[in-house]
Amino acid sequence: MFLAICAKNDLPTIQGTYSHVISIWDATVGEQAAIEIEQHFPQSKRFVCLFDDIIDGEGVLPSLEILTECLEFARGAESILIHCKAGISRSTAIAYAILCEHAGPGREAECFEKLLTLRPVAYPNRLLVELADDYLGRKGAMVRENKKRRMSRYMNGASDDDL
Repeated sequence: MFLAICAKNDLPTIQGTYSHVISIWDATVGEQAAIEIEQHFPQSKRFVCLFDDIIDGEGVLPSLEILTECLEFARGAESILIHCKAGISRSTAIAYAILCEHAGPGREAECFEKLLTLRPVAYPNRLLVELADDYLGRKGAMVRENKKRRMSRYMNGASDDDL
């Protein structure tokens, strides 16, 4: 499986074709998201998700339903492009879940390393990682790896806003 991650603004510059595209948009975007993605990737199977990049509070939270739909959509895909607004949090969390499901238990650190090679600015949404960890039965391994990487970035100068 070939996996790529990008930001929404990168879509017009994406080269090549993908068998599957997971397109993550803010909840308020609605139907326009599907139209725009179809224009960029008319030959690809497309899955549009509408939820906000939050872990609590106001807005549409990431959910187990969204996560499982993304994982089901990705199963058996030859190549997948995943994007969200910035290509940092939501898309990388979904990509991390896909990589972990594909690799199997015990390889969470290896999957995070792979994620960082695909998208060095990866900062996976904590709620999505928690949901994926539970759904995939990883007993906290994905959460611990994500937390470890977040703390490493914080210790290396990232601000609280970056976390």
